[in-house]
Amino acid sequence: MKKYILAGVVVSAPFLIGGGLVLNRWMGFREYEALIERGDRLIGSDTFRALAAYTEAVNLRPERSLAYIQRSKAHVARGEQEEAIRDLVQAIERKPDNPGPHVTIGDMYLHAGEFEKASQEYDKAFQLGIVRAPLQYKYAYAMFALSNFEKALEYAQKALEQNSEMGEAARLAGTVYMAQGETEKADEPLQKAIRLLAEKDRPYEDLGVALYEQNKYKEAHEVFQQAIEVQGKSYGLYVRAARCLAMMGDREGAMRQIGLAIAIDDKQSAGYVELARIWVRVSEEKADPNANAKALAALEQAQSLAPGNSQIYFLQGRIYEISKDYRRAMEAYTHASRLWPTVPEAYEQMAAVSIASGNRPEAEKYLQKASMLKAKSPAVFSFYGRYLVNERRYAEAIEKIKTAIGLNPRNVSYYVTLSEAQRLSGRPEEARDTLRRALEIEPGNADAAAALRKLGA
Repeated sequence: MKKYILAGVVVSAPFLIGGGLVLNRWMGFREYEALIERGDRLIGSDTFRALAAYTEAVNLRPERSLAYIQRSKAHVARGEQEEAIRDLVQAIERKPDNPGPHVTIGDMYLHAGEFEKASQEYDKAFQLGIVRAPLQYKYAYAMFALSNFEKALEYAQKALEQNSEMGEAARLAGTVYMAQGETEKADEPLQKAIRLLAEKDRPYEDLGVALYEQNKYKEAHEVFQQAIEVQGKSYGLYVRAARCLAMMGDREGAMRQIGLAIAIDDKQSAGYVELARIWVRVSEEKADPNANAKALAALEQAQSLAPGNSQIYFLQGRIYEISKDYRRAMEAYTHASRLWPTVPEAYEQMAAVSIASGNRPEAEKYLQKASMLKAKSPAVFSFYGRYLVNERRYAEAIEKIKTAIGLNPRNVSYYVTLSEAQRLSGRPEEARDTLRRALEIEPGNADAAAALRKLGA
């Protein structure tokens, strides 16, 4: 009898052991899920205990990805970006076909201003099959920040194809056109953005930016003020509101808004940059050493907070240029161009400084550089045209000024400059036609009317 019992035990042992392993695995999985659920319950109120629960889950089942993903959220809630990214990388290693962690990492990089890294993560998500309008919009935003206007426009338009009611994508498409100097093309998407964003319950910031891009500063300011009333005090909203007031000529109001922004957070540079910009405008209207000193003081504060901000050096250059300190102006503009080499404005100012200091050949070198950038500035081509008129190279001047008009056909001053080049090159009838066109755009424009009278028309 004992033999049979022993034989039964021997025969049954593998099944009992196997069943026990299955049971243990099942129990382990239930405990793993319970730990994640505990972390999910705690993450909104106690991130430390949530983190501990997710860590237990990771230790229990280190081969699974979910606990890493959830623990990354706890790290984000605690402001621990590096740890969050490290957990998401672990999740990707365990489940390489899951695009979600790539999107989350991309979002963190985007928020931190690391646009190259953000775009790389979004690109990986695309490769894994995600084709959604919000992701396409974020990728477009990263591309725009990297001055890759072609890609930015492509993906903003793709986002609109996926979701034709996405006002943010329409605004971005318009902003890209504006950055390229294509103001007429910018009009339609920006108008669409204004319509779509105004229909939303809380459109505020994007709507305000769209209005600002259309030079509708009063309407933009009203939107930002509405946002402050509804959403509460915000550094970014106060700075944007200040920018609108400055463009409307209300400098005192702009300075008050900047003061409110700095009171919220004195560790950000944007408020100090805007304050400096206001003092630079004061000095441009009337050379004022006191305004220059105040601008430089604000820029020094901004520089201590964000030494890599190209606008700081650009504005420093402008102050030195106004003060006729051309050596220091050139140094500042050169530094600005190195920090943001894809933007033409610094090269334009370097050309202006070269002309003012008597180095005209050097000026043309900078104008050529500015005109060859992807970001097209109509002001650069107009300036280049005026330079060529003074050099008596009228055919080249006409070509450059026509390019400026193509980029911004509503600017009457470009037509007046073109008519002067045409007149000096012996083409008075063309000059008259150009000025008549200018007066159609802006009837009563004094410069166009005076130039037309000069031609005897």
